[in-house]
Amino acid sequence: MASLKAGEYRVSSHLRHLPISEENPDRRDGGAHKIIVVPESGLVMNNDAYDTAPAKWVLEPKDEDSFIVKVNNRPIGTSNEGLFSTPDPKKAEEWVILQHGYRGSYTIETADRKAGWKLDSDLSPNPNIKVGRLDKLPGFPPRYPSSQLFDFALVEAY
Repeated sequence: MASLKAGEYRVSSHLRHLPISEENPDRRDGGAHKIIVVPESGLVMNNDAYDTAPAKWVLEPKDEDSFIVKVNNRPIGTSNEGLFSTPDPKKAEEWVILQHGYRGSYTIETADRKAGWKLDSDLSPNPNIKVGRLDKLPGFPPRYPSSQLFDFALVEAY
């Protein structure tokens, strides 16, 4: 299966077919921002307007399938089982991104492969992306629930 390459991507939830972004991309207070599934109505911007523009995701390769992942030029890390963007490059984590199935969906896993990005599988209104143990479905090759798969659309290769 094809690996992702260095470049800019649009990332979406395979379960909800909605883009993934920072919770408040216009807020640049120097703090961490939650990574969420963007509601169909878009993101609240400047406290009153909605933005539906997709986030700019950048993959910087470390090894064949591992990357430093950034959204809007901010590296992605974890805190208390959640996924966050941070202005601190020292908090950037390495992510293993592996394709599953013919549809081109991917799991995004920690470098030690013990946890990965996931959504609530019941389509609850909670849009937060969590980090936790991934659940493989029975069979070979391994398959994963749609709540643990993400789609990458290449915008520009580097």
